[in-house]
Amino acid sequence: MFLTGSPFQQREKRFDERRVENLREIALSIDYFFSRYGSIPESLEQLEKSGNIAIDITDPETDKIYDYEKISKATYRLCAVFSQHSEKNVDKFLSHGAGKVCFVLNAKKIETR
Repeated sequence: MFLTGSPFQQREKRFDERRVENLREIALSIDYFFSRYGSIPESLEQLEKSGNIAIDITDPETDKIYDYEKISKATYRLCAVFSQHSEKNVDKFLSHGAGKVCFVLNAKKIETR
């Protein structure tokens, strides 16, 4: 139990891992949306309804929609509330503190066939 943490800590870690997965999927979906429409969506609900990719826009623990704000045609803020600090990592979503963390991202065009 000392090496892996308590069951509660392991549960929090699994929620955080799912949050990271969700944020990656959302960011990729925004890239596809941007590639198709030339602008990012006004909301995550609009992104979800566009049907490009099946995504989960809600936090796995609270079922609340992740915070999203369109800043410009291609720039947005995406936020999640994490339970624990992450290990240091170069991945933009894997490196996070505990609590509310926001990432400012730029959509990029993806080649589609």
